[in-house]
Amino acid sequence: MKKRFMVILSVLVFFLTSCSSSGFKTYQDALRKTEDIKKGSEHVDVEINMTFNTEGLDTEQKTQLNYLNKILLEIRSQYDLEQNQMLTDVYYYYGGLGYDALFIMNDSKSYLRIPILEKYLDISNLQDNNVWGDTFKPVSDKWLSILNEKDVVTGKNTILNTEDGDVKASIITVKVDNEQSKEVVMEAINTTFNENVMDYFYEGTVEEKNALQEKIKNLMENADFENFEEKTYIDFDGYIIKQTMTMDINFNNTLPGDTESMTICITSRNWDIGKQQTIEFPDIRNEDILDVDTLNDANADIPNINASFLNSMKSLLQQ
Repeated sequence: MKKRFMVILSVLVFFLTSCSSSGFKTYQDALRKTEDIKKGSEHVDVEINMTFNTEGLDTEQKTQLNYLNKILLEIRSQYDLEQNQMLTDVYYYYGGLGYDALFIMNDSKSYLRIPILEKYLDISNLQDNNVWGDTFKPVSDKWLSILNEKDVVTGKNTILNTEDGDVKASIITVKVDNEQSKEVVMEAINTTFNENVMDYFYEGTVEEKNALQEKIKNLMENADFENFEEKTYIDFDGYIIKQTMTMDINFNNTLPGDTESMTICITSRNWDIGKQQTIEFPDIRNEDILDVDTLNDANADIPNINASFLNSMKSLLQQ
């Protein structure tokens, strides 16, 4: 499957998933083969747990922060790219509220079901080009160069219980330290702002974006990255059938209300690889379909939807 939803959640986290010297060829071959899958199912689960500096805060302020201590992202996809078909269910939880969205691609038509409205946004006419291209290549190059400095990869065989039953698999484990992680994160921050990636997700003046960049840089430079571990499970046929990534981030010199720590867990699974797919699409009525202009005109109380953002979202969902 060729989707990278972690970009949506966190560009920084996304680029902490790779491999190094001794396991490089095995991992790269499996990644390349997995990216070429035309039919199958994929699940991605992201969980982020946070703690906050509550010194000097009153009870109400602490209660408000408790609503923000967990982020969940669940993605369930079924696809047949030979038929240009995909059905992706997305669940997002933050601030004590959960939201469901649905991405539909069926032949030449693509729709995004809008949470709350329960209407379908027609995004068929948005450009299909990959808006990211090689934007983040400097980040992946930095990551690989760091990992090649030391042998941080171990491998072993195991039996993995999957939706396809018990499968013999090879495990590639990657562990890196604080300084290695921080170098890649700082490269990702610079690339994100310098290549105008933030324009797809954040609207603001140049001064505001520069201030945001400096704030994030200072935050990460004073952070400790601990317990990073990635496990990649490769089956007998050379496909990646499961990946897990965990990492702890501790922020130093925080002020009351700031995030003190963050624990990130990401799990992705692939199955039914290459098998015939029967995708049950919802019945979409004409009266339930909106275009971008209609949505913005008819719902002034809903934040304006940027076409570039929707284009990037479509590109990510289809990759």
